[in-house]
Amino acid sequence: MMYTFRLNQSALVILVAMALSACSGVEQKRLEYRQSQSTAPLEMPAGLQAPQSKDALPLHPVNPSAVEVDTKPPVNLPQELQVTPKRPDPDTDLTDEN
Repeated sequence: MMYTFRLNQSALVILVAMALSACSGVEQKRLEYRQSQSTAPLEMPAGLQAPQSKDALPLHPVNPSAVEVDTKPPVNLPQELQVTPKRPDPDTDLTDEN
């Protein structure tokens, strides 16, 4: 019985020590980040062109009324959880925050 208590107490002390040492490392990195300075942007070597990042992932407009929605419930879904999803209003802008 006494052996188990000492083992639990030792494990607790080790865990607390590890947790406290991890916290101090985070604070040091935060301080280094706050004291860091910006550097000049990278320059492209002669003969190379900078990539066009705007065109890296083009997003095309989607007409919500043209999208087919599967409204069938999954297998074994209780009746009280079965609802029919509402189709979005095509006149509403889905990206509008208001």
